[in-house]
Amino acid sequence: MNKRILLGAVLVFMLAATLGGFAADTSVSWMTSYNKTGHVNVYAGAGFYYGGLNITGGAEYIIGNFDIGPVPLEWGIMAQAILGFSNYSYATGLDWGAAPMASLHWGTNFGGLARFDFYISAGLGIFGGAYWAYYNGPVGFGFASYDGVTWMFSKDLGLLLEFGYIGWASTGAVGIVWKI
Repeated sequence: MNKRILLGAVLVFMLAATLGGFAADTSVSWMTSYNKTGHVNVYAGAGFYYGGLNITGGAEYIIGNFDIGPVPLEWGIMAQAILGFSNYSYATGLDWGAAPMASLHWGTNFGGLARFDFYISAGLGIFGGAYWAYYNGPVGFGFASYDGVTWMFSKDLGLLLEFGYIGWASTGAVGIVWKI
């Protein structure tokens, strides 16, 4: 079994178990919602992964809100893209990927300063790459996932820390989220 699929299944199980535990407790006052139906979130980030600079960006439309007990959740559709540049001793390369995904958010607020919006997303994407003087990769279709946390330092702007994966193109990024 693919290790990434197994890891994804374990993370989904852990999330379900955690939310189930919160749903049984009716005093979860630190859970909150940062997205409302109709919101658009714009993502932009950069980071280093596999020997090079990666840039990532995308947008998300929040379709709806729902509660599991006292836990407010938001869901939507997201489109993300990765462009990665690498410089290895044997080759210079370019990886890219783009994907539409379904997303799920939940937020926390601990005393006003620790305001975090967590999200997970999954879908199918298109990816490819080329390594000059070594390898020209084919275009492929595969699993895509973007997962992250945003520290909401204002009502509409937050500092983002995320991991994105589309086929073989992946990135760990630091960036911003702007909620329109």
